[in-house]
Amino acid sequence: MAKKKKKAKKAKKSEVLIKKSLVQEYIKSRGDFRVSAESFEALSERVMNLCDEAMDRAEINRRKTVQRQDF
Repeated sequence: MAKKKKKAKKAKKSEVLIKKSLVQEYIKSRGDFRVSAESFEALSERVMNLCDEAMDRAEINRRKTVQRQDF
């Protein structure tokens, strides 16, 4: 019996793509800083934009794999 491929879930612009606890941990390790909830939304939006740009570069280079140099 053939395995069914799972359809990739498309991220919504309102969805957070980062792991909040790791970001908080990193920022806390750099000094006595805290992170507001809005910061995660803004950071996630920037990550999405970077991914979109990287996918465009991969497509221009006729690749389906996003590579380090695309970022």
